[in-house]
Amino acid sequence: MGMIVGVAEAGVPDHLKGRVGFMNHDLFEPQTVLADVYLFRMVLCNWCDNYAAKILKAQIPALRPGPEVFVQDACMPEPDAVPLWRERYLDEWKALLAMTDERFVLHQVFVPKNSLLTILEIHWEERDI
Repeated sequence: MGMIVGVAEAGVPDHLKGRVGFMNHDLFEPQTVLADVYLFRMVLCNWCDNYAAKILKAQIPALRPGPEVFVQDACMPEPDAVPLWRERYLDEWKALLAMTDERFVLHQVFVPKNSLLTILEIHWEERDI
């Protein structure tokens, strides 16, 4: 059993133990385990469309009427739903801070529970420039 599987199993609430299972599996190999639900949490975001499609296709041998595939992943909003100035990657935030003033220092990055937003903790550090 891998470390990720162990961590996942440890997080299962007592009332769901026995109903939820985790296993190591090569994403590109055919799924052989029959289950009611298949969950892919933050898996497909790491692959281009061709490989993500191969991962999903590999589930087909085990699918039958009833089982469901859940994908929990980041999903950007529809085009023009959010102004472009609201969309920045972490490197872009760092570049923005550096461009603005070197006394802006990115201290910490965290995402609150149940939030799609990341919080950047920025400190102002006085220094001679």
